[in-house]
Amino acid sequence: MKKKLFGRNLFTLMIIIFGLLLITLIVASITSYVSVSSSTKITPFVSKSYNKDENKVEDFDEGVYNAKTDKEKNIEVIKMNGKDFDKLGMMFSCTKYNEDDKTASYELKMYFNDNTPEEIKFSTQFTANVCMTAKWLGFVTYGSKTTTMKLNSYGYSRVADNKDIKKDGSVKYYVQDNNSRYGYREATEDELNNNSTYKYTQKSTPEENAKSATSSTYRKTFNLSSVYDFPAKANTFPIKVRVNEPTIYLYLEYKYTEKAVDHKKVYILKYSYNELKPASGGIR
Repeated sequence: MKKKLFGRNLFTLMIIIFGLLLITLIVASITSYVSVSSSTKITPFVSKSYNKDENKVEDFDEGVYNAKTDKEKNIEVIKMNGKDFDKLGMMFSCTKYNEDDKTASYELKMYFNDNTPEEIKFSTQFTANVCMTAKWLGFVTYGSKTTTMKLNSYGYSRVADNKDIKKDGSVKYYVQDNNSRYGYREATEDELNNNSTYKYTQKSTPEENAKSATSSTYRKTFNLSSVYDFPAKANTFPIKVRVNEPTIYLYLEYKYTEKAVDHKKVYILKYSYNELKPASGGIR
């Protein structure tokens, strides 16, 4: 009996061809997903933009932000979820999200709380900005960076007449002191007795002051443009990855001096779109 040659077995040949096609498809799929994921990977406050023509991410010049390794010493960069950040009191929200105009606005107000480090004084200035990005799309957009934001502190009211000063300890009085953490410190007994020294009483908390803040020093709006039209689909093969919403990052940086050594601390806080649900508009 004559044996059939392996290559003449149609069923076996079809299985081999199907297997080869399946392997090719799997390899092509993996290659596509890895390639798209790699080429569109955005690092907030490092990646400046995405060049679609060259299919690559372009970074900021060194020193614009300090989210990447910095040659300077004494720089601490901390990345975390915004909901876990408690070192400052914070009011961070999306005030407007317009899909038609492809714009979004975020507002930031900060204030002293019980966890605020002693290194932060009333005069400490913060660098801050907002970044919006989305995985798989190469999408990133920024607001306008500010370097002059300050924390809201306690509100003080000057005592009009020194004759009204109560010296029985029932009321606390304060004097101005720019070296103090809050810009004021409790008055000494000599200062209480000195009629030429201005005395103040606390009238509001830092949180109350933050809520009513209107000055750009204590309240900042970050306007973002060229916002992607979500939901969107990535250019992956064979199935396009669906991206429903962006991720928002807040950059906070401040400097301080300790034992004659300059330090810089950076926080990069991550928020989901739903955590900062727009007060106006939103993804349809």
